[in-house]
Amino acid sequence: MAEKQHVESQDQIQTNDTKGEDDIEEVLKEFMEMRVLDTVYKKEEQSWASPDAIQTVML
Repeated sequence: MAEKQHVESQDQIQTNDTKGEDDIEEVLKEFMEMRVLDTVYKKEEQSWASPDAIQTVML
């Protein structure tokens, strides 16, 4: 009986470890997506004309 409980405990630990790995992968994926978006937005902002250049063109 004790052996059966031990096996069930190991299965539960393995399930918890797998869940933890899935959580880590999900967090990493979200982080990388945010980094990509941040980079895209920065590049887009750099391509905008500066306010001084806009005023010069309007005058």
